[in-house]
Amino acid sequence: MNPDDDLQTIRTQPPAPPVSLATGGEPAQGSANYHLGREVARGGMGCILEAEDRKLARTVAAKAVLLDSDMDEGTKQRFIREAEVLARLSHPNIVPIYDIVWEDGLPLFYTMKLVKGRTLQHILNELCNEHPEDLRDFTLDRLLLIFRKVCDAVAFAHSKGVLHRDLKPENIMVGEFGEVLVMDWGLAKVLNDEVRESAASDSSFTAPSGASPTATLQGAVMGTPKYMSPEQAMGQIAELDERSDIFSLGGILYAILTLRPPVDGKDLHEILEKVKTGGITPPTAFGVTTGAHARHVKGEVLEAKKIKPLPHIESGRVPAALSAVAMKALALDKAKRYQNVAAFSADIERYQTGFATSAENAGFAKQAALLIKRNKGIFTTAFAAWLIVTALAVWFVFNLRAKEQRATKAEAVAVQEKETARQALAKSQLDLAEKEFERGKFIEAQKILTETPESFRDANWRFLQAHSSDFTARLSLPGKGAALRLQFLPQGDRFAARCSSGVIGIFSLTGRQIGDSAPVNGSGAFRIDSAGGRIAFAASASEVAVQEVATGKLV
Repeated sequence: MNPDDDLQTIRTQPPAPPVSLATGGEPAQGSANYHLGREVARGGMGCILEAEDRKLARTVAAKAVLLDSDMDEGTKQRFIREAEVLARLSHPNIVPIYDIVWEDGLPLFYTMKLVKGRTLQHILNELCNEHPEDLRDFTLDRLLLIFRKVCDAVAFAHSKGVLHRDLKPENIMVGEFGEVLVMDWGLAKVLNDEVRESAASDSSFTAPSGASPTATLQGAVMGTPKYMSPEQAMGQIAELDERSDIFSLGGILYAILTLRPPVDGKDLHEILEKVKTGGITPPTAFGVTTGAHARHVKGEVLEAKKIKPLPHIESGRVPAALSAVAMKALALDKAKRYQNVAAFSADIERYQTGFATSAENAGFAKQAALLIKRNKGIFTTAFAAWLIVTALAVWFVFNLRAKEQRATKAEAVAVQEKETARQALAKSQLDLAEKEFERGKFIEAQKILTETPESFRDANWRFLQAHSSDFTARLSLPGKGAALRLQFLPQGDRFAARCSSGVIGIFSLTGRQIGDSAPVNGSGAFRIDSAGGRIAFAASASEVAVQEVATGKLV
């Protein structure tokens, strides 16, 4: 309404001179106690004036009824009901009422706390205009805190059986010191108060063709079209309950997220039709960047692709979780909305504290991502520790592998060196055996050849072995005849021989006999034990004799 419209007047009394209570003067009564000053705001049923409470020497706000004729019964009942509702609702986020002034049997005005600040709608407009100070002061997180305070106020009202029915950003005051107050309870409905409700409403409502979509409507359709619930838009007064206010709260959250109302249209009828049918675009559709932003006619609903990034949200896009919360509150079917304000506010708190909301049906991956985000410091530390442990493990594995490779290489070198040493030893043995053979020391040569490893018994070895054996076979021992069978003792310094004379004796490498000789039968086969201490041989066809090597004595 136009603040300068002189067809509407405010019935007031001329201000009386101030009276000091401290001097014992009698305070003025009724309207005379208040000095009404400048207009602060104006609504559909009345306006807000700044007033001076002379009794308590304080500045208050006075809501007066706009009158161009006598007050009808409906207007009177709504005004009285608003004052009574405010008196019933004592809450930090609901503006408190101080007094109501009557004159000539009619309520003239009531006084309440004067809140110095701005409406939430004004703040959202400044954000939309990208005002630097508001973008700095009113981040999305702070706007959500403001919204939760509004939820607290509405939840308290619902607990007292009161519906607001006209919740919108324009009816929320944000004070200079962070106060958040829900204002304008003129359309409030007290549940189970059907008599007062009937007197305060007009069932013959018809939406005026020139009515503003942001103005509060009176009659069967009560509220602000862009924020009212579908049941309000259809005039179903009896169907209104707490979930109707929850729809309007969803509209406020929608405006906080997108900086625009949940529904828009060219005229009031188009807006009401969208409200009735649930034609609301999800908030995630807004904030899409394009190369050029097309101009649009006032009142036309913008396409998502034509809207620039949202300036008050860091990413420029509405978070999907908050979009889901808003759309749940704005559900066409009341049963699909939040069933109470506390559940609605709890989902906002979950989002702000890093938890998944009930509206988004988050899966395991989303829950895990939010868990990491909530405990970013812990997970960052844990991840850094994991990287360190992994790096140490990798270093240890590589270092161990390097050591193993070095050990394997060293082992291979050692094996090669050992093999080289064996080859050198075998070669030296063969050289020594060959020299002994050349000197005619066939027994010594044969002993050396016997000790040569099999893998080094080459053609040269076989030659020396064959010829030394031939010479050994023709060996003649003093007094015993030719040596027919010969075997070296393990010690290598003597050998046992079966002689042609039919005896077995122990001889030194020079052919000197050690100990006694023992007679043998048959082939004269004999064996020396592994210790080289005894010789076993066939003494007869049925007897085996054992002889001590050291002494040559028979055992």
